[in-house]
Parts: sequence; C-alpha cells; structure tokens
Amino acid sequence: MDWNWVVVANRDEVHDRPSTDMQPWDDDPQILAGRDLKAGGSWLGVHTDGRFALLTNYREPGKQRADAPSRGFLVEQFLRQSVTPETYLDALNPISQQYNGFNLLIGRDGDWWHASNRLPGWKQLIGWQETSRSPSASDPVVSAYGLSNALFDTPWPKVIRTREAVYQRLLDGRISLDVLADAMRDCEPAPDVELPRTGLALDRERLLSSPFILSPEYGTRCTTVVMQKRDGSILAQETTYFPDGRTKNRSGWCTQGDTWSRIEV
Repeated sequence: MDWNWVVVANRDEVHDRPSTDMQPWDDDPQILAGRDLKAGGSWLGVHTDGRFALLTNYREPGKQRADAPSRGFLVEQFLRQSVTPETYLDALNPISQQYNGFNLLIGRDGDWWHASNRLPGWKQLIGWQETSRSPSASDPVVSAYGLSNALFDTPWPKVIRTREAVYQRLLDGRISLDVLADAMRDCEPAPDVELPRTGLALDRERLLSSPFILSPEYGTRCTTVVMQKRDGSILAQETTYFPDGRTKNRSGWCTQGDTWSRIEV
C-alpha cells in the first residue's frame, strides 16, 4: 500500500458559525486548515512536515464553562510548534483542565497520540512505526480507529459504522480521496436501543447518532480526507455542504516540498 496514514473526518457544527474553508494560512503557509472565526483556532489541520491535529468536543451536557479558553487553539499550537506529539501533550497536561472537555488526536509520520482531559492518565499512544520513504519497503499492517464525542474508539454506532466503512475501503485498495470521503456520507440514525446515553433528549441523541447529520441549524459542515503517502507527500481534500447536505464546495491540496499546491478533485 502506498500510504502511511489516512484520516477521514466529518465536522459537525451549527451552520451559522463563521469559519473559513481548508486552505494554507496567510501567516503560516505550511499549515493547511480551516479557521474558526468566532473563537479562533481550528478543528483539523496538517503541516507540510507531516504534523497532523484533530479536535473533537467531549459530550457532557450542562458542564460547559462559558469562560473556558477556545479548544481550537490546541490544534493551532501543535501545528505551529516543531515538537514531537508526546512533548506537546506533556506540556499541555498541566493546563488541560482549564478547557471544556475535548479529545485531541495528534501525530507525525508514524507517531500518533490521543489525549483527553476526560481520560484517566491524560494521554495514550495509539500508533507508532518507523515510516519508510521507500516504495519497496514491506507494507504495514492496516489498522483503523474511530473518534467521536466520547473517548477514543468508544463503540458508538456511528463510530463502528464509519470505521468499518473506511477500513474496508483501505483493505480493498480503494483509497482515492472521493471514495474515502463517501464513507462518511451515511445519514442513517442508530436504532434507539443502540443510542449512547449522554444526557441529551432522545430526539437530540437520534439526530446526532448518524455519521452525516442533516438539520437546518446544526449538522455536518464538511468532510475532510488527509493522507500521507509512503514518499512523505500529503494529499488533502475538503468537501463543504449546505444544511440540506448538498455539496457547496470541494478543494484539493498536495504538498510540493514545504508548500501546498491545489490539485483537481
């Protein structure tokens, strides 16, 4: 297989929250990410050197502090710092409880970590391997994980379904950006008996249980696919949506050395 790692993610958010699409940042063009124009930072981003970061909120109704700092800056700070994932998490740990509940997935090449200020022990190593830049190197074992608004790989129905859908595509060698993104277009809610019990009203749990959320006020804003090939190059695609699920825009990017270039998608 011609890739080191692949991330496929949906961003669910209120539709009128201002943000930019994924693009190189004017003040740091090696970073490719969207920007939250309300609170700052980002929810997902990647650096030309292979650093990647993704953030999700931890669902705990009634426990949000209005004065907590923006969690989006956790993504931005990692992408701006030339440190290892573990070093970054060790520095963040002492102040992690200042934030509302979050999951942070960060990695570089084969060194991947998950951290959460709701996880006993704070951080966990989820993948490490000596990534090779040689096409002749033996293929690594294919593994797939999922993350939503609980702890890493918590078996919520939407996590199980999308993890399996992506995993099968990888095993079958169907790793084009479009095919991987299509795995996240699942609008089917979970049966009531399988819904997580997070303290939300039943109708809200139903709405949030589908991998791709459709509603006028809150739903899936974009699907992002990022993959690092065996030669170290990175491909990324973002598809944004209208509230009714129709595609609004699609953009593609690839690394050219330490810069990002647009590609046709």
